[in-house]
Amino acid sequence: MRRLLILIILPLLLMPLSAESFVMDRYSVSVTVDSARVMHFEERMDLDFLYPSHGIIRDIQYYFPGYDGYPDTRAEVSDIRASEAEGVRSDGRFVSIVLGDAERLITGPHSFAISYDFDMGKDHYDDYDEVYINIVSADGWDTYIGEVYYSISLPFPVSAERIWVTHGQYGSVARLPFTLSDDGLVVSGSAFSLCPGEAVTVRIEMDEGYFIDAVDPHAMVRHAFMIGLVLTGFVVIVAIILFVRFGRQNRVIAPVEFGPPDGLSPMDLSYILDGSVGDDEVGAMLFYWADKGYVEIEEDERGRFTFSKIREPEGMERREALLFRSFFTEGIVDAYTLRVSGFPEKLRRYVMPAMADFFSGPRELYDGKGSKARKAVIFLTVALALIHVAVAAVICGPDTLPVAVVIAFMAFMASRALSSRNVPAPALLFMVFFFTILGFSYVSFLSSVVPSAIAIAETVSFLVPLFLLSVMTSRMIRRSEYGTYIYSKTLGFKEYIDKVEKDRIAMLSEEDPRYFYHILSYAMAFGLAERWCAKFSGMTVADVSWYRPYGGIGDLMAYSYFSRRWRSIYRHDVMPPRSSGGHGGRPTFSGSSGHAGGGFSGGGGRSW
Repeated sequence: MRRLLILIILPLLLMPLSAESFVMDRYSVSVTVDSARVMHFEERMDLDFLYPSHGIIRDIQYYFPGYDGYPDTRAEVSDIRASEAEGVRSDGRFVSIVLGDAERLITGPHSFAISYDFDMGKDHYDDYDEVYINIVSADGWDTYIGEVYYSISLPFPVSAERIWVTHGQYGSVARLPFTLSDDGLVVSGSAFSLCPGEAVTVRIEMDEGYFIDAVDPHAMVRHAFMIGLVLTGFVVIVAIILFVRFGRQNRVIAPVEFGPPDGLSPMDLSYILDGSVGDDEVGAMLFYWADKGYVEIEEDERGRFTFSKIREPEGMERREALLFRSFFTEGIVDAYTLRVSGFPEKLRRYVMPAMADFFSGPRELYDGKGSKARKAVIFLTVALALIHVAVAAVICGPDTLPVAVVIAFMAFMASRALSSRNVPAPALLFMVFFFTILGFSYVSFLSSVVPSAIAIAETVSFLVPLFLLSVMTSRMIRRSEYGTYIYSKTLGFKEYIDKVEKDRIAMLSEEDPRYFYHILSYAMAFGLAERWCAKFSGMTVADVSWYRPYGGIGDLMAYSYFSRRWRSIYRHDVMPPRSSGGHGGRPTFSGSSGHAGGGFSGGGGRSW
């Protein structure tokens, strides 16, 4: 009668305490620890199901976040055996053993038994070894546990003074008694009447080297890092050899040139300087053609321009003719016409290849061996990124491979932008800042799994060589003999436009009243239109009929104004919204006593 009364009252008393369909009458845990710090667990759970359930899911935690500067711990759970096992699964933090039967429900008393190996490897501490086990985890079982019995067998004797058994809510240092066998090899004990959220934790401290066969869990990490470091060194050495042998730039002496070299157009000279044909060059060619009588330019009251073809050009070479025809699909063209006709795409598809064809053979701008060496260094940059993706995968595990790939891809794309020719100083500073932010991100990513020293070393060994190879690539533009010759003349002409004195301009303008217009288009291509117009301040310049700004010329700076307005119109109204690259083909760019719930393993369970 007394037993029946207890069975009736007990569930009513436990309902506020337990969120589960069962209570645990007895929980027995036997742990055998070997000299490699591998723990073999045998568990028996005697349960009483108050409500029908298929069984329980036993969750074994094997991933533990780092703390106090120590990296994360990732144990290996293996050789899992269980009574009435329905299945085993893992979610990156827990191994979950499904116990029971999906085809039937359990009520009343029922027992389950499991066993498994839990390989922690060598611990992180240099001054002691330890076994730190949650027999019951603080957040593992959301139910009442009547009795807990545990036994921990060790490979070598330990001292009772270095054993602590704690219980209670997480962080509690309340002590429980324990028993140490006469030979110092077995620690055992018990606990009773645990409410949900209460833990039982055993911590045993030993001298450093106790686990003589323990494997350093970061040994593979260090090996991977060293292999990656060696391969990175090889890549960098090969890249430096290629740079020194084939990539260093020829010395350029740029004498002053008073006119464009060899009769080349503004588009040609811009291509010689930076390998581009973009918005500035197209605007310069409009003035170049207008000066030759092919085009008229008119501005309306809204600051919009229309371009009229006056006559078909004569004697144009293929590259220039392709640009002219791509622009003038109709007799009169505006920004809308250019956009719907796909002008930027035509620029990329037809004009740029024609420019490359013209500057080939005897007019090749760059040394062939140097170009091949530059491509080889770009390939080495890709290889460097792949090497460190592999290293990150070994360091962090395959589950984190996607994150490693994303970070490496971002680093590589940043390096490609940095490796473009003629990277301006502001862009270079921004890239330094970007690589720094990326470095902090990479260190944070790695240090969540491995010691910070390894994370920092791996980050430096990746991003610093990547930055070096990128800068190296941007400087590997060795010009051919012709390329050096024509580059020096182009640079000399640009220097002339920038630095020419007003007296000389006045003399040349007297000889040719249209001298201002003959040079203007080249000044626009070089980005010197404002300086060129300013040099004619106070001078009389012949009017022209092919340019009609709204309200009349009035001031020569109107030509400079066109250059600014055209650049804005081209980029906002002509370029397709989907374009995000360059403009019209421009290259883009020590120990303690421990506390309840602070140990490893443990985990918990729940009904299903």
